[in-house]
Amino acid sequence: MSRFSIVKSVDQVDKHAWDDFANSEPSAMVFHSRPFIEFMSTAGNHKVQSTFVLEGQKVVGAYFRIGYGSGNPLLKMVTGRAVSYGGPLVAGQNAEVLTLLLENAKDPGAIYTEVRLFTDLSWGRAQFEASGFEYKAHLNVLVDVKEETKMWEALKSSKRNKIRKSIKGGVEVVVKQDLSDQELGRCHEILSGLYTRIQLPLPEVGFFQNLMRSELGASTYFTLALHEGQIIAFRLHMLFNDRVFDWYAADDPVHRKLSVNDRTVWETLVWSGKHSAKLFDFGGAGKPGDEYGVRDFKIQFGGEVVEFGRFQRVNRPLSMKLATKGLEVVKKMGIIKKFS
Repeated sequence: MSRFSIVKSVDQVDKHAWDDFANSEPSAMVFHSRPFIEFMSTAGNHKVQSTFVLEGQKVVGAYFRIGYGSGNPLLKMVTGRAVSYGGPLVAGQNAEVLTLLLENAKDPGAIYTEVRLFTDLSWGRAQFEASGFEYKAHLNVLVDVKEETKMWEALKSSKRNKIRKSIKGGVEVVVKQDLSDQELGRCHEILSGLYTRIQLPLPEVGFFQNLMRSELGASTYFTLALHEGQIIAFRLHMLFNDRVFDWYAADDPVHRKLSVNDRTVWETLVWSGKHSAKLFDFGGAGKPGDEYGVRDFKIQFGGEVVEFGRFQRVNRPLSMKLATKGLEVVKKMGIIKKFS
């Protein structure tokens, strides 16, 4: 008889045991934390699937998938997917625990399951492939934030010049947690403009309001860039253990000549180092070999380009084919941004 047991409900897991596991496991991300999962379980149309492996009452494995898709039945077939941020968290790289997590999390309601990794899980690749996953190369950029002087020296000279330009241009930067309704509304307005241009779904402003009020809000910070009293750019980031994760960011194109994106990144890096963080995680940098301007922007801050990759499993092959074609049509129609 296995010494392990499987639990698929967060209500059946001791909260302190979950917190202890997420706070002590070296590869844990904010996405494995109880506050994040509890928040996402109540946010918007997201449906969170949870799988735990217990040894007695002790948590030794956890795997969360967030379901995304339109509430519209006609669009659900082209948007239904399950995304795991950070992938399975396993104590001591135990292959048996990883296998149990993957075998007990099939996500039949999702067209596909995508596991986005932010730490090295190469030791478990065989277990993923045995569970029907395919590895997809994907890059990320990590910045060591422990020493401000070394960070400044690691910047491309063009970045240092842009940061100086921003300062001379009168841009002020503050980092805060609690925004007023007006401040949050302005940030959402800027973010909405970006997501409309790139045709990606965006949560309503209420998502961010609830975030600030939630337990996760204690780990969430806004870096705001202001010019003449008006917010012209922002970054939303989360601090967990010794890593800061870059979650949402946008700027007002009208003020781009003030190099506010460069400035908000730099000030966030400095802030991170002063608040117990060791790494700043940019959250992704595209596929190797593909031209990707966002990656070019990120690596100029002196970070290390890493390939932790992603795993993808198609749960419904026919639906996947239909979804691929259908999504192209929806994007061309310009309505994909309305659905999250």
